[in-house]
Amino acid sequence: MAINPDLAQYDGSGGPITTLAQAKAALAATQAKLAQLQASQPGGGVSGVTDSQNAARLAAEAKAAADAKAAADKAAADKAAKAAKDAYYTAKVGTTGKTQAQIDALQNAIDTAALINQQYGGGNVISQVDPLTGKVKTDTSKVKVSTPEEIAAQEAAKKEADAKAAAAKANADKVAAEAAVAAAKTAQELAEAKAKLIAADAAIAKAAEDAKIAAAKAAAELKAAQDKAEADLKAAEAAGNAAAIAAANKAAAEAKAAAVAAAAAAATAAAQATAATAKANINVSGNVVTPAVGTISADTAALDYQKAQDAKAKETARQDAIAVLTARFTQYGLQSLGERIKALAIDGATEATITLALQESPEYAKRFSANATRLKNNLKVLSPSEYLNLEDGYRQIMKAYGLTQFNNDEYVSQFIANDVSATELNTRVSTAVQRIQNADPSITKTLREYYNIQDLDLVAYILDPAKNIDVIQKKVSGAEIGAAARAQGLNQSMSAEKLAAYRASADTLVALGVTQKEAQLGYSNIAEILPTAEKLGSIYDNSYGQADAEKEIFGQLASAKRKRQDLTALEKAQFDASSGMSRTSLTGTKPAGQY
Repeated sequence: MAINPDLAQYDGSGGPITTLAQAKAALAATQAKLAQLQASQPGGGVSGVTDSQNAARLAAEAKAAADAKAAADKAAADKAAKAAKDAYYTAKVGTTGKTQAQIDALQNAIDTAALINQQYGGGNVISQVDPLTGKVKTDTSKVKVSTPEEIAAQEAAKKEADAKAAAAKANADKVAAEAAVAAAKTAQELAEAKAKLIAADAAIAKAAEDAKIAAAKAAAELKAAQDKAEADLKAAEAAGNAAAIAAANKAAAEAKAAAVAAAAAAATAAAQATAATAKANINVSGNVVTPAVGTISADTAALDYQKAQDAKAKETARQDAIAVLTARFTQYGLQSLGERIKALAIDGATEATITLALQESPEYAKRFSANATRLKNNLKVLSPSEYLNLEDGYRQIMKAYGLTQFNNDEYVSQFIANDVSATELNTRVSTAVQRIQNADPSITKTLREYYNIQDLDLVAYILDPAKNIDVIQKKVSGAEIGAAARAQGLNQSMSAEKLAAYRASADTLVALGVTQKEAQLGYSNIAEILPTAEKLGSIYDNSYGQADAEKEIFGQLASAKRKRQDLTALEKAQFDASSGMSRTSLTGTKPAGQY
């Protein structure tokens, strides 16, 4: 920026003003000159210059000074920015010996190499930073490019894995379906579970077929690749091209190796298919694969070996299943099914499938016959182990009480069919033996007469699961109370009306919780007080009978007790009065105080 030419003379040099110092010096010189001129004039102003001109000159000088300052500030800022920029590229940071620009560039290179390794390191790609140049260097020399044969082999392996996964899922579904069959509680649940089991078998069969198809397709694709490699070799040999012959030889060798690997993979897949087919209870005899025309001997050897291994594994599994199931069904008492177990195993059925098949047999249905009744009654179908455990519990109870006549399949099946627990059976048996079979015969007689029980065998009557045990126990308690009354000479009538009254009285006392021992003591007391109370009641026209005595003794009714006491008081009063009259008449004298 240059100052106005009219002001340049105040700078002392006449040159352009470019700095703040120059501007300030020019301003100071101008102001001093102006002051000198004003002092030399009478009016205090510059000669020949008006006040307005002086004001304009001063404003111009001030603006020039401001412009000079702004220019100086901008120059200083530009210089500082340039110095900072130069430092980013030139100044060393600490003890690193590098500029910040170099440090940032190196970090960016490290991050880039790490990203490449993360994305592609699994494919033998190696990326790193050159320590000399700081640049990213990526090595792809170890990256393996798959040949068509290798790609085909990889596809075959993937298909084999998919087939195995499908077979495994189908088998898992079948296991779940078998578990649902075992856990079914109702006929509807059993039907649904069996339907799922059939669907699982179908899925296993489909998985087996898919595995076979995948194995066959993989073998065909590899065979095609091998044939192409051999054809290329023959063509190169015919053309006499050495380089082409070498390449074709290499391709043929790779194809042959891939074919061998594929043959083994196909054999494995076929073995998986055979195993899955056996699980679906489909009869397949071995895993025979007929080599296609032109198949190399390695293929045939691999298939033959796999076939032998499969046959050995199948025979081991078959023998294991036969041994386990024969032992299990022998434990069930079904030794007669042993030959059928062998036949089903030889036919290729699995252990689970054989078990289901045997559960449909007449022998099995007869052995676990109570399950059919449970199913009709919407009760849970018991597993063989649950069934056998219940049987063992029942038989132990029968044996403990000496009831060998009831320790048979018929009674045990009734208990299971009616869902009788071991605890309930123990209650029935103890009631039958201790309170009936081993009790006073009068109790048995009273039980028949009071409750009109016609069964010849009262123990069998009590053990009958169709009869409610609580009702039976109340009847036995009533018979015990009735027998206690009869033992005291009470309740002797055999008329239907009287028996009904005796039974009603006994049932009432049972409801009150009166025990056999309490009944014996109570009726002993009643037998003592009843004859006198009945006689007094007839004399004083206020009857007191056995029912009143039972209310007083067993029911603890105060009204019944007062009734008897009132009768006793009347008799005492009557006796006292009659005694006094007799003494007066006999002596002829009056007692003291009489006139």
